[in-house]
Amino acid sequence: MIYLLHFQKPYKHARHYIGYTDDLKTRLARHRAGNGARLIQVINQAGIDWRLVRLWKGSRTDERRLKNIKNAPRLCPICNPQGVLKPGTQIVYTPLHAGDDIEHRDAERGFVTLAREIDAFCRYWRRDGSGLRTTTCSELTPIDRLVVYKTERAPTVRRLMREIKEGKL
Repeated sequence: MIYLLHFQKPYKHARHYIGYTDDLKTRLARHRAGNGARLIQVINQAGIDWRLVRLWKGSRTDERRLKNIKNAPRLCPICNPQGVLKPGTQIVYTPLHAGDDIEHRDAERGFVTLAREIDAFCRYWRRDGSGLRTTTCSELTPIDRLVVYKTERAPTVRRLMREIKEGKL
């Protein structure tokens, strides 16, 4: 899994870190403890907070490809909300007490219906006897609490977006 970290404020030229891991929870804990990548150690020592903002399924080769683009702000939903958080983009909302734990019991999966500068309207998944459904209304959610991560198949999201437009949801 490939992940993107956003720094609260820049450290020299750096505002982001792209990494790869097979165990996200353990890797983020290592970063927080100062045992991860050298850049994150320096960021932690400088007192700069950072946040998990995006996940991709992929390999180390894919991670290298993303790093070689050298344009992480374009991939970051905080730096580029209009470019990244398009309607239908799948997200995970992590409340403050959950930190970066996308598996936390209070984390919610869903998708964006409309993105603005600092927040986005999102609908969240729920499962019932008839399958995957969404909440009836979009909820206004701060962008810095969202992690972009595709968890459902694209046709499912397209169907739900179509139902929203048609007024069925």
